[in-house]
Amino acid sequence: MRNQKGLAPARGAIEATLLSAELMQALRPHMAKVHWAKIVGPQVASVTQVESVRGGSVLVVRVKNSVWANELTLLKDDIIKRLNQKLGGKVITDLHFKASGLARTKTKLEPVLGKTPSPGEIDRLDVSVATRAKIAAAVQKIENDALRAQVERTLLKFAQANEWKKDQGWLPCAVCDALTEFHGQEIVLCPACELSRRNRDVQTIQGRPTGQP
Repeated sequence: MRNQKGLAPARGAIEATLLSAELMQALRPHMAKVHWAKIVGPQVASVTQVESVRGGSVLVVRVKNSVWANELTLLKDDIIKRLNQKLGGKVITDLHFKASGLARTKTKLEPVLGKTPSPGEIDRLDVSVATRAKIAAAVQKIENDALRAQVERTLLKFAQANEWKKDQGWLPCAVCDALTEFHGQEIVLCPACELSRRNRDVQTIQGRPTGQP
């Protein structure tokens, strides 16, 4: 009989690899937001904003007005094709253009690096009733009272920390929406998504034939 203990590390490595692959697959549609401006060019980028990903493959894009929305609808198939070429597969299946105008954005983004909360500062922050309701719903199925209380306290601390980050000017990552310090780049990315993008860029360069630009 084979030693099952000897297979445990290998099984764990396989499971971790599969989980990483699943997470990367789930993030791929959201990377369209990162590449949007480069794909459509500066003129179209100036009158559009990628708003969200719907149903895992439909990119929802805000447009300055109905004239531009109609124009971009005619170019939709070409934009989808170029996005999927950049994303490495049939990731985006449709584009939904909303002639709702552009969302207001800050004219200048300031770095917030180096700021840390003072002792007890986060504990004094309050969170919304809606957030508390979500936390309560998340832990209600935990039968063990002590464990449920501990998880509830942890989730509340996390929510309070997010409130502090918002107050300090932290911004949502363009890919995963996690709050992150602004590092001055053109597109705000959290460290995990920034590392993921760099790894893909390296793999793309390494995969090119010699001499290809």
